[in-house]
Amino acid sequence: MMNIRLTILFIFFLSCVFGKNATKEAYLKKADYFIQEQHVDSCLYYLSLINDDDPAVSFRKNVMSILRSDKSEEEVITTMDSIIAANVEAPFSNLAKINYIGYYTELMIADDSKNSYNLSVINQAVALHEKSEKKDSFLLMHLLHNKGNLLYELDRNIEATGVLEKALAIAQQIDTRNESMIGVIYFNLANAYSGLFDFQKSYELVEKSEAELSKLENPNLDYLQTVYLDLFSTSLDFSYIEKARNYLNKSAKLYENKKKEITRGNPEAIARKEISLLYNYMRLYSETKDLENGKKTLEEATEKFGDNKDPFFKLRLAAIYNYMGELYVKDQPEKSFKYYQKAIEIYDNKDDLRYGLMFEFNLGKAYLNSKNYKKARETSASIIRKGESINDYRLSFFYFYDVKALLEQGYFEESLPRFNQLVAFQNDSDVEIDLVTQKGIPEFIPKSNLDAAYLLSSAAQTIETHIPDSRESNMAMNSLYQLAIKLFQSNFKQALFNEKSQKEYEMMLEGLLKTDAYLGQSGLSYDEIIRFSENATSRYLWEKFKFKNKRLDLLDKETLAKIQELRSQITDLKLGNTGMDSIEISAEIFERELDLERIELENRNKFNSFYQYEDFDFNFAAFKSKLSDDQLVLKYEFLDSMLYVYEITKDTISIQPLDSLQIINEKVQQFVNLLRTPNSDVQELNALGGVLYNILLPESLKPEILIVADGLLNYLPFDLLRKNGMYLLENNIVSNASSLSLLELAENDNKINNAMIIAPSYDQYILNDQQLAVRGAAYDLEGALAEAEAISDIINSKKYIRESANKALFVKEAGSFDLLHLSMHSFMNDEDPELSSLVFYDGDDDNELFISELYGMNLKAKLAVLSACNTGVGKEKTGEGMVSVNRAFTYAGVPSIVSSLWSAPDKATKELMTAFYGELKQGESKASALRNAKLNYIQNQTVDGLKHPFFWGSFILHGNTEPLVFKGNNLNFRITAFIAVLIFLIGYFIGKKKLKTS
Repeated sequence: MMNIRLTILFIFFLSCVFGKNATKEAYLKKADYFIQEQHVDSCLYYLSLINDDDPAVSFRKNVMSILRSDKSEEEVITTMDSIIAANVEAPFSNLAKINYIGYYTELMIADDSKNSYNLSVINQAVALHEKSEKKDSFLLMHLLHNKGNLLYELDRNIEATGVLEKALAIAQQIDTRNESMIGVIYFNLANAYSGLFDFQKSYELVEKSEAELSKLENPNLDYLQTVYLDLFSTSLDFSYIEKARNYLNKSAKLYENKKKEITRGNPEAIARKEISLLYNYMRLYSETKDLENGKKTLEEATEKFGDNKDPFFKLRLAAIYNYMGELYVKDQPEKSFKYYQKAIEIYDNKDDLRYGLMFEFNLGKAYLNSKNYKKARETSASIIRKGESINDYRLSFFYFYDVKALLEQGYFEESLPRFNQLVAFQNDSDVEIDLVTQKGIPEFIPKSNLDAAYLLSSAAQTIETHIPDSRESNMAMNSLYQLAIKLFQSNFKQALFNEKSQKEYEMMLEGLLKTDAYLGQSGLSYDEIIRFSENATSRYLWEKFKFKNKRLDLLDKETLAKIQELRSQITDLKLGNTGMDSIEISAEIFERELDLERIELENRNKFNSFYQYEDFDFNFAAFKSKLSDDQLVLKYEFLDSMLYVYEITKDTISIQPLDSLQIINEKVQQFVNLLRTPNSDVQELNALGGVLYNILLPESLKPEILIVADGLLNYLPFDLLRKNGMYLLENNIVSNASSLSLLELAENDNKINNAMIIAPSYDQYILNDQQLAVRGAAYDLEGALAEAEAISDIINSKKYIRESANKALFVKEAGSFDLLHLSMHSFMNDEDPELSSLVFYDGDDDNELFISELYGMNLKAKLAVLSACNTGVGKEKTGEGMVSVNRAFTYAGVPSIVSSLWSAPDKATKELMTAFYGELKQGESKASALRNAKLNYIQNQTVDGLKHPFFWGSFILHGNTEPLVFKGNNLNFRITAFIAVLIFLIGYFIGKKKLKTS
């Protein structure tokens, strides 16, 4: 009996002990969960329920006690250091230690003055995680995220990017418990890449952050609003003014609509948001030279925040005064003095030179613009001394403006030591560079700084403007242009082409060619120059074409349909079919464009390996190796005020200046106007064709000529230029290309298994007896319908005529055909070329296919024949070239396009196209087929008036010129069959003769 009682008592004792331990562990687990979620009161509550004083509990209670106390910051730090040191090796969970240390760092992270200390604490926590047998990816993600942010704040950006990439990788694999977390990490990673001057990468990451946050139902609104501000800032830096304005307005609108959620009603947070918005609007007004709104913003900021002594507010108010100075500094520099001086006065933080240097630098710039060279150089000396003491990343600008002050006074020799500093600051090699002797230039290794390319080019232009011509000055300029081009080439991915970067590119390349000519040398090889030209100007078109040719297999039908729908919506908005005002329309267009960018970003993430592989760098050696002995490539390029031509054969390259932009444009415009007028004077036309032949073409030509035009030359049919009473096409085969890069991509698959022929009817319009039928006005086209019938008799095709030739069918079916032929009307929009359109059957309400919609299509055709008017002309768009229907088909993935340069006459076009397909069917190359069709038209035409080039000369070929192989009915098959039969017959008769002899 006694044994039974003792057993019962022992069991009761054990249950009390284990029950107490179980309860304790449950309370600790709850406390740890709530501290992770930063629900401090709940954490304290569960800790208070535990009376045990073992090390694990004591550590938690001690941390929370000191963090909730009224002690000074220094006392908190000292005590926490002691607690952490005493418990690092304590025999309880490292994850628990990390949890509470992590909370401590979260509290400290807002204090920028403690960044180094906070980083050391986080490093201790990371080390504890490495030692821990159990791992917690959630804790580690937060530690790495905070560590990366601190490294960024400490300007240790290489380390920051590595740490944040690890945090991002973890976040993408776990439940972050915060749906905004991935977007937040993207944004902070973007900051770190920006610190490394990789602005393109930074911009892409901010776009990813925006895409992640905007798709959430309840995103972190504070971060999302900040992301919009960052996108505004980057767009402004790239000179995308309207895009920047839209992002800023979007940020302001989000803040106004969600102010309470973003700031939690905190007056300090509200004030910070408001001065940040005022600061960013002032940036916009400074960039757009909006003086009136700039003044209003300055007054509002001064009234609201002029007395605020917090460094955050003082800095932004000073910056607003600084941007007010920028509004005056170029044209009225004396008026800018007081604003820069006020900025320096407001932000008087002697411990932070970064911003004070910027304000002082701008004051020096104002002195320079007002020709007060003494003050300008005194200011330069001051900021250079301070900048060098902290190795400021803007030292290039400081050196440049001191150089500029010397050169404007004619002091070339005196400027050279400062020039050496300017160049050395952008050189990643140890080799010293001498601009005048050009010693060390081949060894120059460019740093990652696109702006430095513009600075060096500008420095060379300053020499040209202020220093008399001499061999020494031209050697220095040539050196600077070479270095600028190397910097540009090294960083060209950052150069999202806009008007600014286009102009800078033109000036540095023309400067190099001009100084080369003066010195009788070639600073860079012609191969390097052509590669530079293609990389700078053709990347956008190359990327569009290359990806369209591959992505048919990558993107699902739903995504493609979404892209097409968004482009259609943009078109409707541009056409004003929505009843909204212009501001609303602009905002809605911006939103649709953002949606398209988000789809692109999603694709980049999904098919990352494809995008990485498809990096653009023009291989000129590979391009030349593909040329035959009979081919000559003429690439024309307007550089600032002069036209240059690159003459390229398989074995030779030369670059020649031709004439001024103004002279050539006048003559081309006059010639094109005569071509477009059917009753113009043929003698005048021929004479002008001869003048342009002598200006534009070299004396020695090859049988095949490939033209890469620029500017107004895109409107010029080169094959109609004349020499010795003959058109160029009478002796040469001429074709065109948008860029050399696209020709390098030419594929060998030219098999045509099926073709689509489109020829709509236009029942709502009637042509009167006095009108000439051309394919640019609204009426039925008899020749186009007859053309469709004739072509369908020549090649195996599927024909859609009259009402069956509708837009919906084309959009749905065109992607499945190897050849597209469109005999139809087209309309040009001179104001917005993306609203130019191809016109399908007019019985449908939606019968126009706009360029903007074509961009969203994915076509596999090897050839598109646009037998309509003006399909080869459009409007130049910086970075993209000529925006036209022709170019839109290139974007959609078609490597060869026949298009027209003016309103094509209906009946003559029918004759020309029928002959063209006959030549193609006989195995002629596309270029040769088009040439022969034109020559046949001239030779067979008996009416002299119809021999005018207006009737037959408008069509040109762009792109791949290789012959096409038509399924089941081609010349090669017939020749092979004939040879086989011939060999059989010869063999038969020889055998018969031998048999007879025997």
